[in-house]
Amino acid sequence: MPPKKKRKVVLPTKLGIARQYLIENFSPVPNGELENGHVLFLYIENDRLSARTIQAVTEKMSGPCTFLPHQLRALVDITLHKFKNLAREAQMKSFNAICHETFSRFNRSISSPADSPSQSPGISAAAVNPPKKYQAKLEEPLPSSSREPVQPDVPVERP
Repeated sequence: MPPKKKRKVVLPTKLGIARQYLIENFSPVPNGELENGHVLFLYIENDRLSARTIQAVTEKMSGPCTFLPHQLRALVDITLHKFKNLAREAQMKSFNAICHETFSRFNRSISSPADSPSQSPGISAAAVNPPKKYQAKLEEPLPSSSREPVQPDVPVERP
């Protein structure tokens, strides 16, 4: 019978630059208004599990919000997965700028249709309410066509 394998002791490792930065700057997570760094900190603290992170974020937000896993994945992709070498000043500067942005980019409150015009999450407010210089063009009637409509039942003869 071969000898039993000895168990290896896991030594504590040095924290990565991103984790260390998030702990130093975003570790006291406030209730209410969150920044992207707070969400990333909660993501790391919840063992990089989307469901736990979404639950923690919705508990911290004041009022109802919808926060989907693909939105968390997008935030993680543009920060933790994109910037691999934060020792570089340019990458750290970009990472810092993204972390300090308000989390409202992904926060969409649930509202009833009577409160506001219906708007899908992919449509911006500018598309629903265009600038004044375009409103006049939208209010003009469309030019009428001088041609008669073609009926689909009647075959059209071509020369």
